[in-house]
Amino acid sequence: MLDIVIDRAAEDFGVGRGMINVVSHEYQTWPSTALGCPEPGRFYAQIVTTGYQVILAIGDVTAVYHVDETGAAIVRCNDAIEIKP
Repeated sequence: MLDIVIDRAAEDFGVGRGMINVVSHEYQTWPSTALGCPEPGRFYAQIVTTGYQVILAIGDVTAVYHVDETGAAIVRCNDAIEIKP
């Protein structure tokens, strides 16, 4: 699962996989297929969805990704991106 998230982050940020460090990953349960990061104007199935929250360090940026257990759905929680002090 981590490989899927790292590949996605490398694509999102335009960096090589070697520039990405996993800070943490933990099992999560979300109340819908939005994986805890709903986009305004979109509708999501109200189905309990399990997966992982993965926090990555990419240079001076911390990125939070949520991925379902199958790896089919992955989202970057944009409001969770922050520049490290």
